[in-house]
Amino acid sequence: MNRSCFLPLTLLLAIFLLNSTANAQNTGSLTLGKDLSLTVGGFLRTDFLMDSRQTSEAAEGLFTFYPLAPSYDAAGKDINANGKVGYAALASRLTTRFFGPQFIGAATQAYIEFDFTSVLSGTSGVRLRQAYMQLDWEKTRLLVGQAWHPLSSNLTPTVIGLNTGAPFWAFNRSPQLRLEHRAGNFLFTLAHVYQADYASPGPLAAVKSSEYQRNTLLPEMTLSVRYGKNFQIGLAGETKTIQPRNFTTGAGNLKYKTSTKLTTFSGQGWISYTRDKFQLKAESLYGQNMYESFMFGGYGIHATDPTTGRERYTPTQHLSNWINITYGKRWRAGLFAGYIRNLGTTRTVPAGASGFFGREPGMKQMTRFAPHILHTLNQFQFGAEAEISTAWFGEVVPGTRGTITNEHAVTNARFQLTLSFNF
Repeated sequence: MNRSCFLPLTLLLAIFLLNSTANAQNTGSLTLGKDLSLTVGGFLRTDFLMDSRQTSEAAEGLFTFYPLAPSYDAAGKDINANGKVGYAALASRLTTRFFGPQFIGAATQAYIEFDFTSVLSGTSGVRLRQAYMQLDWEKTRLLVGQAWHPLSSNLTPTVIGLNTGAPFWAFNRSPQLRLEHRAGNFLFTLAHVYQADYASPGPLAAVKSSEYQRNTLLPEMTLSVRYGKNFQIGLAGETKTIQPRNFTTGAGNLKYKTSTKLTTFSGQGWISYTRDKFQLKAESLYGQNMYESFMFGGYGIHATDPTTGRERYTPTQHLSNWINITYGKRWRAGLFAGYIRNLGTTRTVPAGASGFFGREPGMKQMTRFAPHILHTLNQFQFGAEAEISTAWFGEVVPGTRGTITNEHAVTNARFQLTLSFNF
């Protein structure tokens, strides 16, 4: 057994021992001491899935992004046009929430959540999902720790798939300092966000690293405003800065210190409407270099100084739109539809330039249609979802702002069954 698996087992044992001595009073919480209590929750979940094509994925296939572009063998056959199946319980989750005494007039709580999708060499491992402290005043809330990114938590699709609508929806949990203030029907949110597990790509790491943001000494900043209750409308803006290198190598293989940075901007707008069993959600997101949120894109080298090797960068731009409709309680039916389009780069990438850091620069656009049905019976939930994703891949024309030609579409059809026990 993976050593990290002892963490949740130890926690469960501690909870059992506390339950035998604490004053629970059938309230669903455990009293740990004066003004301190604990609630435990989560679910055990198993998923069976079947794909018609090879996909970009994570967590043993439970988290799927998009169908892979064709890869042809010597006979001209597409190697990625093979289906596959999967079955796993990695999405099971355990949560704990501690409620403490008041602090400077605010109600206090701490939240810890982890699952088992830290997959390494085909084995499961414990992964920290969220861990934050929260102070709640009458109209103001302060959150400190790792939680869902503000661009993620502003509006979340209701689907069965573990991808939760990615890559159309910004999927990101990061350390942050978030301040929320409610004024009537308005909710204002300001957050400073730092990269950790969800990080930018760059030249010094095989895939990604938080070092590129840390080098700038600057946090990512988001600001959002929401209005309404049953009907809500909201707007958000985000800016982040990364520094891909601390030095470059120029002529004569000489090294030169550099502090060249790339600053990018993103904007988000959304609406939601809830009435009885019906719910409608819709979002549009314009994003630059959104790789760390499991979306397409990144950045490329716009220019290079031949003497010092100093680089200047240009980000990709993508426009993502999705709509999500659900109806029902005990029996729930829903539909998710998404569309994302590559808008190219903000500056020209010269012919012969090397160095793109990101995800699928040659993907022109992608669509997804995902209907589902879910039945809740006491603690049990049974669900089924079909997810049809089509991506158009092409070739990036050198010397342009990311123009793509010779597009061709590939489609993956995923069918998924899920069974969970909630506690």
